[in-house]
Amino acid sequence: MHNNDTNWFMVIIMIAVYVLPTIIASLRHHRSVMAIAVVNILLGWTFVGYLWALIWSLANHGNNTVVINNIIQNNSHNPKR
Repeated sequence: MHNNDTNWFMVIIMIAVYVLPTIIASLRHHRSVMAIAVVNILLGWTFVGYLWALIWSLANHGNNTVVINNIIQNNSHNPKR
């Protein structure tokens, strides 16, 4: 019975490692999480597909916030006024 439990544990670990790019993308709230999951599941069995999904999941996830701060400075101090 102990050997069977170990086998199941190893299967769960192997599945977790296989879908690691999808897990990372999901935890990072990547905007392409579904596409990463598709690449991971369909092509993850190849080294290139797995590497592609892993790098994509670690890449910039696109939720950048751009702050535009418009400051108008009046540098024309005219003491004659």
